[in-house]
Amino acid sequence: MRKIITTTWVTLDGYIAGPNGEMDWIGEIYDEAMSTYENDLVSSADTLLLGRVTYQSFAGSWPHVPDSPNASEDEKEYARKLNAMRKLVFSRTLESVEWNNSTLVKDRATETRAWTRHGDLRECQSGANAYQPWLDR
Repeated sequence: MRKIITTTWVTLDGYIAGPNGEMDWIGEIYDEAMSTYENDLVSSADTLLLGRVTYQSFAGSWPHVPDSPNASEDEKEYARKLNAMRKLVFSRTLESVEWNNSTLVKDRATETRAWTRHGDLRECQSGANAYQPWLDR
Protein backbone atom coordinates (compact mmCIF):
# COMPACT_ATOMS: atom_id res chain seq x y z
CA MET A 1 0.00 0.00 0.00
CA ARG A 2 1.21 3.51 -0.81
CA LYS A 3 2.03 5.86 2.00
CA ILE A 4 0.72 9.42 1.96
CA ILE A 5 2.52 11.98 4.07
CA THR A 6 0.74 15.29 4.36
CA THR A 7 2.13 18.57 5.50
CA THR A 8 -0.04 21.60 6.05
CA TRP A 9 1.11 24.75 7.78
CA VAL A 10 -1.51 25.64 10.40
CA THR A 11 -1.53 28.45 12.96
CA LEU A 12 -2.09 27.62 16.62
CA ASP A 13 -5.64 28.94 16.30
CA GLY A 14 -6.37 26.60 13.38
CA TYR A 15 -6.00 28.79 10.29
CA ILE A 16 -4.07 27.86 7.15
CA ALA A 17 -4.58 31.22 5.41
CA GLY A 18 -5.65 34.76 6.16
CA PRO A 19 -9.13 36.12 5.39
CA ASN A 20 -8.14 36.80 1.77
CA GLY A 21 -6.26 33.53 1.28
CA GLU A 22 -2.87 35.07 2.03
CA MET A 23 -0.17 32.83 3.47
CA ASP A 24 2.45 35.48 4.17
CA TRP A 25 2.53 34.48 7.82
CA ILE A 26 4.58 31.42 6.87
CA GLY A 27 7.46 33.60 5.69
CA GLU A 28 7.43 35.41 9.01
CA ILE A 29 8.02 32.22 10.99
CA TYR A 30 10.00 30.13 8.47
CA ASP A 31 13.34 29.16 9.96
CA GLU A 32 16.15 26.65 9.50
CA ALA A 33 14.26 23.89 11.36
CA MET A 34 11.25 24.28 9.06
CA SER A 35 13.56 24.32 6.04
CA THR A 36 15.25 21.10 7.13
CA TYR A 37 11.88 19.45 7.80
CA GLU A 38 10.51 20.37 4.36
CA ASN A 39 13.71 19.39 2.56
CA ASP A 40 13.82 15.99 4.31
CA LEU A 41 10.15 15.40 3.56
CA VAL A 42 10.45 16.23 -0.13
CA SER A 43 13.67 14.21 -0.39
CA SER A 44 11.89 11.12 0.94
CA ALA A 45 8.97 11.38 -1.49
CA ASP A 46 8.66 10.93 -5.23
CA THR A 47 5.26 12.49 -5.90
CA LEU A 48 3.36 15.60 -4.86
CA LEU A 49 -0.41 15.47 -4.42
CA LEU A 50 -1.80 18.96 -4.89
CA GLY A 51 -5.18 20.64 -4.95
CA ARG A 52 -5.84 23.42 -7.47
CA VAL A 53 -4.95 26.36 -5.23
CA THR A 54 -1.64 24.91 -4.04
CA TYR A 55 -0.79 23.75 -7.56
CA GLN A 56 -1.36 27.21 -8.99
CA SER A 57 0.73 28.80 -6.24
CA PHE A 58 3.58 26.30 -6.58
CA ALA A 59 3.54 26.22 -10.41
CA GLY A 60 3.62 30.00 -10.50
CA SER A 61 6.75 30.25 -8.41
CA TRP A 62 8.92 27.12 -7.99
CA PRO A 63 9.83 26.63 -11.68
CA HIS A 64 11.49 30.07 -11.65
CA VAL A 65 13.45 29.73 -8.40
CA PRO A 66 16.51 27.84 -9.77
CA ASP A 67 17.27 30.77 -12.09
CA SER A 68 16.57 33.51 -9.56
CA PRO A 69 19.61 35.51 -8.44
CA ASN A 70 17.72 36.34 -5.22
CA ALA A 71 17.17 32.71 -4.18
CA SER A 72 19.54 30.98 -1.78
CA GLU A 73 21.29 27.78 -2.84
CA ASP A 74 19.04 25.83 -0.45
CA GLU A 75 15.93 27.31 -2.10
CA LYS A 76 17.30 26.48 -5.54
CA GLU A 77 18.03 22.88 -4.51
CA TYR A 78 14.53 22.52 -3.02
CA ALA A 79 12.98 23.99 -6.16
CA ARG A 80 14.89 21.59 -8.40
CA LYS A 81 13.52 18.67 -6.35
CA LEU A 82 9.95 19.94 -6.60
CA ASN A 83 10.30 20.65 -10.31
CA ALA A 84 11.58 17.11 -10.99
CA MET A 85 8.95 15.29 -8.92
CA ARG A 86 5.78 13.73 -10.31
CA LYS A 87 2.74 15.79 -9.44
CA LEU A 88 -0.89 14.65 -9.28
CA VAL A 89 -3.17 17.70 -9.37
CA PHE A 90 -6.75 17.20 -8.15
CA SER A 91 -9.13 19.72 -9.70
CA ARG A 92 -12.52 19.74 -11.35
CA THR A 93 -12.01 23.26 -12.73
CA LEU A 94 -8.51 23.33 -14.24
CA GLU A 95 -8.40 22.53 -17.95
CA SER A 96 -4.72 21.64 -18.04
CA VAL A 97 -1.53 21.57 -15.97
CA GLU A 98 1.72 22.81 -17.45
CA TRP A 99 4.27 22.33 -14.66
CA ASN A 100 6.84 19.65 -15.46
CA ASN A 101 5.72 16.06 -14.67
CA SER A 102 2.16 17.09 -13.68
CA THR A 103 -0.95 14.98 -14.27
CA LEU A 104 -4.40 16.50 -13.93
CA VAL A 105 -6.92 14.35 -12.01
CA LYS A 106 -10.43 15.60 -12.84
CA ASP A 107 -12.53 12.55 -12.15
CA ARG A 108 -12.52 9.07 -10.68
CA ALA A 109 -11.45 7.41 -13.96
CA THR A 110 -8.49 9.77 -14.34
CA GLU A 111 -7.60 9.22 -10.69
CA THR A 112 -7.57 5.45 -11.19
CA ARG A 113 -5.35 5.74 -14.27
CA ALA A 114 -2.99 8.12 -12.45
CA TRP A 115 -2.58 5.77 -9.49
CA THR A 116 -2.14 2.77 -11.79
CA ARG A 117 0.42 4.48 -13.99
CA HIS A 118 2.38 5.62 -10.95
CA GLY A 119 2.18 2.25 -9.24
CA ASP A 120 5.80 2.42 -8.16
CA LEU A 121 5.26 5.34 -5.80
CA ARG A 122 7.33 5.17 -2.65
CA GLU A 123 5.69 7.99 -0.80
CA CYS A 124 3.56 10.98 -1.62
CA GLN A 125 3.88 14.42 -0.13
CA SER A 126 1.15 16.99 -0.39
CA GLY A 127 0.92 20.70 -0.16
CA ALA A 128 -2.68 20.86 1.00
CA ASN A 129 -5.60 18.65 1.87
CA ALA A 130 -7.92 19.93 -0.87
CA TYR A 131 -7.87 16.50 -2.53
CA GLN A 132 -9.02 14.68 0.63
CA PRO A 133 -12.59 14.12 -0.67
CA TRP A 134 -11.10 12.28 -3.66
CA LEU A 135 -9.33 9.83 -1.37
CA ASP A 136 -12.37 9.28 0.85
CA ARG A 137 -14.53 7.91 -1.97
